[in-house]
Amino acid sequence: MDVSFIYRNMNNNIMKYLYVSCILFSSLYISCYKQDANKYSRSNVNLSFSIKEHSKGIVLSWEQTNISSFVEYIVTKSSESKAAVENLSDLDSKLIFARIKDRNINSLIDSTLAFNSYYRLYINQGEQLISTDEILREPSNYVLTSSSVNELLVDYRKGNIYFLNSDQSVEFVDLDKLELINIYPNLSIPSPLYCSLAYDNDGNTEIYVPFEDKIRVMDGQNFTIKRSISSINFQTPIYNTVTDEKNNLYYTDAIGGALDGIYKVHSDTKKITKFNVCATCNHLFFKMSKNGKRGLFAAPAGGLIYFTLNDLDQIDMTINSINTTSWESDQLFVIAENSQTLICGNTGSIFDHQFRLIKQLVIDVPGYVQSIFDEEEKYIYSIGKITKEIVKFENKPGYQKLGNIFIKSTPMQIFIYKGSIFVFGSVFDPSTRMVKLILEEVKL
Repeated sequence: MDVSFIYRNMNNNIMKYLYVSCILFSSLYISCYKQDANKYSRSNVNLSFSIKEHSKGIVLSWEQTNISSFVEYIVTKSSESKAAVENLSDLDSKLIFARIKDRNINSLIDSTLAFNSYYRLYINQGEQLISTDEILREPSNYVLTSSSVNELLVDYRKGNIYFLNSDQSVEFVDLDKLELINIYPNLSIPSPLYCSLAYDNDGNTEIYVPFEDKIRVMDGQNFTIKRSISSINFQTPIYNTVTDEKNNLYYTDAIGGALDGIYKVHSDTKKITKFNVCATCNHLFFKMSKNGKRGLFAAPAGGLIYFTLNDLDQIDMTINSINTTSWESDQLFVIAENSQTLICGNTGSIFDHQFRLIKQLVIDVPGYVQSIFDEEEKYIYSIGKITKEIVKFENKPGYQKLGNIFIKSTPMQIFIYKGSIFVFGSVFDPSTRMVKLILEEVKL
């Protein structure tokens, strides 16, 4: 037998076997590689990506990747939902909120939160992207349709707010849901006169609107005119209206001189009475306490008059301030119900009832705008335009600063409803490149 032939034949068979094995292994390797590449290029893989509230906004967090081809994390943000992309060249650069090259960094803070935002995390492997599911963050605020508001009125019983806009429309909003109820156009509400809100004997909301020598009583649900209240002084323009918690209505007019005063429309009888504070006071500005027993009146040359009323609605006491105080808006003046605190003017001057100056809040609140008391009057909350924050003070001698709360907007006005502070302010909308007005809820 030819042994060399057998040996050659065995070698040929071995070589064929090795050749076939190499081809099969290569096919399997390429197949596995393609499957692995597909796994890392398709979207919506199982990557951890979450949102958590933070004192200055929200924290976006994700799972640290161990992908060897890692180049960077990319976080996108948009005002509308966007489909995920698989290639870097297809990613709209305008949507990129952050690019992070360090794989060990797995969080970032977003403090620009005034509008609905959709977030997505990408892991860039060079040209291919891995993406997470999209996350929607809906902020606790309402974006107004108007760009200019003259006044806002809060209906604490019904949980609504009325924005009296410069275009003569009224925006009617649900405070609990922060949703629009209705817009009432072309209502001819005069500016800068002050409107007010109270309730009729059946508990229905009424809005009181000065109009020439009358006060229009508007239905709070549909803004139709229910009736009119005529001024005692015939053909004398009415300047300002204020209400108290007993639904009594107060107003001033342009009569001046010896006939000047504050007029009270009693909620039960509709009888109109008058009490005189001074004959030379500023008719535009006055403020009443909730119980209707105390008030502040703008005196000549920037002074103030604090007054109290007896049970017969007669002036019981008046005290004149010696300090000049700017009265640009009724919102700049706050009268405590259960303490001696008065907060007055655009510097946040705290006075006692003898008009002794105790503190100026503007020192702790740059760009001071306004202050309010909490519902139990234990604390004072103040806002300023510069730092975009609410500053908390004790409402007791010393008025110690206790802390601050970050807000989204440049604040213009605040109020408290159901344990939350609501901030009316302006924000820049990057998607439209316009400044918009928002109502923001800040939970205490």
